[in-house]
Amino acid sequence: MGNLWERFDNIANTDEIQEAKAQLKPLPAGTYEMKLVSIKASESAKSKLPMMKVECELVDGGRRVYYNQVLQNLNYEWITTKNIATILAFIEGITGEEVLYKGLGNLADLVAKIETDEVFDIRVSYGKKDIEESFPTFTVIPRTPIEEIFSPEGDDTFEVL
Repeated sequence: MGNLWERFDNIANTDEIQEAKAQLKPLPAGTYEMKLVSIKASESAKSKLPMMKVECELVDGGRRVYYNQVLQNLNYEWITTKNIATILAFIEGITGEEVLYKGLGNLADLVAKIETDEVFDIRVSYGKKDIEESFPTFTVIPRTPIEEIFSPEGDDTFEVL
């Protein structure tokens, strides 16, 4: 026996470890096709403040991606307002409907009714000070219905080269 840990060499699969390691790398900023896996009202484990937790899966590759937004900032009321507005915009993007803010309790009830497994185009971005890309922000990019792309009169023309 060479060292203390040799007897534990077979506790994990090498390929699975590499895959798990890749999951830890930040997703580069950009737009991705993602399936909504879950969205739920929660609390921050650290501060116990209200928080929205979103889990998505990349359609291309199946990687799970997480977006957590603490809603309340005890030091700056304007940040609380911005955080709630940010999550409302996300919810509007996935539901396709305007959401009127009536309090966090109402928001939690609304989120509990959102259906999962829908696919969306989601832009991932990071704040200017988030150099390590630890805290992504998700923005739903609306998909233009095909009937809005082509005019009903059929006067769109295409040139084939």
